[in-house]
Amino acid sequence: MTNGFVKITSGQYTYYVVPDLITGAFETVFTGCSEEKISVYSSDANDDFFSKPHTFLFSPIMETDTLFTCDSIDEFVIIHIEGFSNPIYYDSVDIKLFKDGNDATSIRGLDVSGSSFGIWFQGQNTGHYIGTEDTGFSGFIDSIQIRTESPIYITVEQYGDIGEYVIGRFQGMARTSEFHFVPEYQMTGTFKVRRE
Repeated sequence: MTNGFVKITSGQYTYYVVPDLITGAFETVFTGCSEEKISVYSSDANDDFFSKPHTFLFSPIMETDTLFTCDSIDEFVIIHIEGFSNPIYYDSVDIKLFKDGNDATSIRGLDVSGSSFGIWFQGQNTGHYIGTEDTGFSGFIDSIQIRTESPIYITVEQYGDIGEYVIGRFQGMARTSEFHFVPEYQMTGTFKVRRE
């Protein structure tokens, strides 16, 4: 893996570590009091590959053994926030279509770490949209709380039929708890999800 990261999830906290570019080894320290399980997996951004998640019982010192980053990424949401070197990554994503006269689309990133992400827009075609009030992200990076601000602008580049993919990107602004949610930071992201 030459351009990727390791995602470590413990309770509501998610940590990202960039492995050594030559050896692929990684080591990190994080603070937390938890008796919960810790989930670890890796992702290679160059080739869209990831490892299967490995789950461990909490321990003060842990060794993850070897993570094989060679499974293809089929569905994802990736969020980049200005000032944070590692992205927020969801590899479990679902899509819902609503035919109530508005033809709305909902795409959600499913995460067990206390973070939530969702895109809602009025449409079921390619094009440019402004996310509804339910669109946004709320969660943590390195124990810093982050939440998005409206509006979120969405571009749908492909809107496939059933069994095909909905692919696009989005952008907006985010605030962090670091400075009492005052300054705004640029947020961008991409998504790919299969219609069922």
